[in-house]
Parts: sequence; structure tokens; C-alpha cells
Amino acid sequence: MTRRTAGSAGSPNASAHSCTSPTSIMRSATAPPVPSTGLSSGGRGGASDLIAIGGRRCDGGCVGEDPDRPVRVAEAFADAYADQPPWEIGRAQPALVGAADRGLMAGHVLDVGCGTGEHALLAASRGLAATGVDVVPEAIRQARQKAAARRLDVRFEVGDARDLRALREVYDTVVDCGLLHVLGPPDEARYVAELREVLRPGGVVLVLCVSDRTPGDAGPRRMSRADIDHAFADGWTVESVEATSIEVAHGWDDTVHAWLAVIRRD
Repeated sequence: MTRRTAGSAGSPNASAHSCTSPTSIMRSATAPPVPSTGLSSGGRGGASDLIAIGGRRCDGGCVGEDPDRPVRVAEAFADAYADQPPWEIGRAQPALVGAADRGLMAGHVLDVGCGTGEHALLAASRGLAATGVDVVPEAIRQARQKAAARRLDVRFEVGDARDLRALREVYDTVVDCGLLHVLGPPDEARYVAELREVLRPGGVVLVLCVSDRTPGDAGPRRMSRADIDHAFADGWTVESVEATSIEVAHGWDDTVHAWLAVIRRD
């Protein structure tokens, strides 16, 4: 891996923003995992064993870290969508809006773990081709409703982040707002490998994740800059890692400190 820290890397006064991911409380279902079925247009099929979220850090609480804790993540996340999930703030995260303003979203954009689609919709509102994929059918249903209401052309699919090739598209930019920080090591490696498969050489991944500067241990794991470097160690250049924050709708009393990483495919 090549690492460049251009300009704003690690600056604590970087802009704040809003995204699709920190989870303070979630119930993990314990049904046996099912194999991924790739994409589906509805229902609860596919990708349901992708990740495990609990009301604690992913120290053995993520699929791949503890084989004795299989979960159906689509069902666990679907429970959150019965109400308003804390990560759904009704707009794009400011940090990612800032990234778009700086020209870091370009070409065909994939919003992976898109939730109700705010970052794919952001890309489309700026005239870019956009696709969103998420494990939760209800989130995709709401994303499609938003696209129709805003008269934006976005492809939204239910699918598995570990099988992005099932989308049968190639991208110039991938937005990861809150997915990386809920993956255990084996799934993280598989996910990053899939990103290489669907991203053009020279393409960019924008990762917004909870940082190790956030107090407490509820919700997703806290990622260090070293964790980001490790995840993208082979075939990637980590161009910058900026300190910022994630906005949440509820359930988090303290500031959710975050990293915004700009990572380029070699």
C-alpha cells in the first residue's frame, strides 16, 4: 500500500457531517445464516448473514469473528427500520456533501450500505449516475420512494456488500457511510476485495466511519487510522484521513467523532 496524507489528514477541525451508520442499540437475531443470493427486488432474501450489530463494540460481535454467533443481519436491521434508525437523518452527511463539493464524487457512484439512499441521491442531484445497495429491503423501498419524490434517476437494489459484482456495473466512486466499521475481519477483507472488483483503476472510495476518538463502546466499533490502513493495505493508496463527525438522529449523547478517508484504487 502507498500512503499519502495530502493536506487535511487528521486535522481535528475538519468539517462535520451526516451519514448512514452509527448504531447505538440494535438487536442481533440468532437464526442460522443463509447463503447470499445476490440481488433481489424485495423480500428478505440475500445478504442476511452479512454483519452483526449489537449494543457494543464488534469485539467478537461481528460475523466472521465469532462463528458461534450466526445472525441474520437483514432482520436485525429491519427491526431498526420499524421506527427511525439513528443513522437516518433525512439528508446526506455534511462531511460527504463537503467531499462532493471538492469534486471527490465523480463518474458513476455506488452508495454501498446506502440505507434510504441519501448519498446516492446526492450524487444524482449533481448529475452523476448513481446506484445504491443495501441489505434491508425496507430501506431500499424507502430509497426508491425518495428518488421518485425528488424526480431523480437512481438504481436501488437489495444486495450483499460482499458480492458487489452481482450488480454488474463498474464504478468511479464508492461511498461507504458506516458500513466498514460494522464488519468483522473476514467480511471486511471480502468486502474490500469486492470493491477492487467493481471500482475502476484510479477510482476512489470515500469511507466515513466512527473513529477511536468517540467515547464509550456502544454501537459500531471505533476505527483507528491504522485500522483503515490495514483494511486497504494491498492495491490501494490511502490519500487522506480527515477527522470529522457523524450526525445521528437520536440515541447518542456525545459527539460521534469520525474519520473521512479518501482511498484510491491502484
